Amino acid sequence: MKILIVGFPRSGTSLTHRIFNKHPEIQKMFFETFIIRNYKKKQLVNLYKEFSPGVGCGEKIIYTKPVIGKQNSMTVIEYCQKWNSFFKEEARIIQPIRHPADSWKSMIKNSVHRKKSGVMKRLYNLYFETIPKYTEIINSFQNCFTFKYENLIMNRDEVVKDLFSFCNLPSFNFNERMKKNRVFANKKPPFPLHEKMEQTLDIFNKFEGPKYDL
Repeated sequence: MKILIVGFPRSGTSLTHRIFNKHPEIQKMFFETFIIRNYKKKQLVNLYKEFSPGVGCGEKIIYTKPVIGKQNSMTVIEYCQKWNSFFKEEARIIQPIRHPADSWKSMIKNSVHRKKSGVMKRLYNLYFETIPKYTEIINSFQNCFTFKYENLIMNRDEVVKDLFSFCNLPSFNFNERMKKNRVFANKKPPFPLHEKMEQTLDIFNKFEGPKYDL
């Protein structure tokens, strides 16, 4: 399998990356290296030729980081489409999502841009301009598995089992301790409600796990 992890910062993409990286059958993992940008299809085939069939490998990209090609820009949706065209039946897309209030509390605390109000405002608006549309479009791919970060934290073994099963990987015990006290850390967002907040939560509530509210 060729596993692509996509999502907004602070939504569980790094944790998902670690989950797959721990699996004994995954021999190679990329991390935000944009291999589709840097390699042509033939080069990628040669890159993976040393791995036996079925071995997982992955790359993490995030919605807000431009996927820049040599001549033009590529959206995360276009990147997913190209991933699928390259790897076809071997391609898998994993998309974690998280309550916007918690994502943004974590962003404000951990982002290298947290003290730059202009940058954070731009990212905040970009989040709500892309997340509602991108989440549904990416999830519409038949080879995509979308899950809630909160559900992973509260039901680790069940969600991890589903992730591996979706990627045709045997079960493996991922025993990293989850920080359950941070799941709903911020009931009231520390920022003005965006006009698309309710639309975003409506989309998120379609997926299994705790229900999101304003």
